[in-house]
Amino acid sequence: MNLNLDYYGTYESNIFHSFADSNVTGAMLNVLGADATWRYRPSYRFRHKLTAYFDLDYYPAHTQRNRSAVGVRWEPTVRYARHGRFFGTVDFSRRNRDLIDDSGNLQARTFKKWVFDFELTHRYDFNHLRLEQTIGFVDYNYDEIVDTLTGQPKPSYDYSGVIASFLARYDFDKHWRAIVLFASDKRDYDERRTYTITFGATVGRPFEIRNFRQNSIEFGLEHRFTRKHRVWASFEYADRNENFENFYGYIYRQLRFGSSLQLTDRLRSLVTMRFKNKDYDNYWTRRIGINNRVSIDYTDIKLEGQYALSQLVDLTFFVRSYNKVSNDPVSDYTDVTAGTGIKLKY
Repeated sequence: MNLNLDYYGTYESNIFHSFADSNVTGAMLNVLGADATWRYRPSYRFRHKLTAYFDLDYYPAHTQRNRSAVGVRWEPTVRYARHGRFFGTVDFSRRNRDLIDDSGNLQARTFKKWVFDFELTHRYDFNHLRLEQTIGFVDYNYDEIVDTLTGQPKPSYDYSGVIASFLARYDFDKHWRAIVLFASDKRDYDERRTYTITFGATVGRPFEIRNFRQNSIEFGLEHRFTRKHRVWASFEYADRNENFENFYGYIYRQLRFGSSLQLTDRLRSLVTMRFKNKDYDNYWTRRIGINNRVSIDYTDIKLEGQYALSQLVDLTFFVRSYNKVSNDPVSDYTDVTAGTGIKLKY
């Protein structure tokens, strides 16, 4: 059995993700993570991994912002040939988080939910080529909210989704690697209904259950200088279509860069950068006018470091800058987070 315990003392500059010139509030938070893992390998062909985990983000001065998760994850692997295998993940968890506005006020709806996640992957390794086919299922069951006036349950945001993906990885040599990933995602809500039926082209149209389909493709390239030094870059394109006037359908493009470097025998660094653009086909607000459509740009940069005091104790630190800019200004916000902590392994 392996035990891991992580703790970060962290400062976050915009805990409510408020847009500029509104209620921007910074605060300290404590980030705690713990997991226990059991591994069992009865033979060469079969392997099991079972993990119980717990995560908590605790804001001493703003408890409505707290988040937590507790769950269990099973990861079996079956080898059926020298180069082929099936492996999967079954994850069941409880996630607690309140919905708040950008002033920190609690909203009627909640993000508290039960989550079931299943994934099965087939992998086959050729000489330089690896192929993976994956099918996944996810089910989100949100806590029921009762209308205080009528005493009746409010419409649920529960949904189930199916994800299928295909990955091809080609190793040109021991230094260069290319990856292509195609994924298709279908999500169906149980009761989430449309509400844009009182104006525009949808006047008088009956309520409909909202669901969507999304297809994405990603190209990536990685270079390994040595076993402990690598850099990578990727580009992703996705098209999401919704069944009701495609109001929340969008196209997004994402560039990602990263590096993982062993700076000394004890010090390791990880740098990740993500730049994403999201263009909605039909989503507009009164602030930008009916003839315009919402567009959002995201920038996410993170630096992490880990210093090994011993084989069982690591000191850790990170700095992250997240920036969201939109032509609808109330969607804008900037959040800078930094922290340092300790990781214990047994």
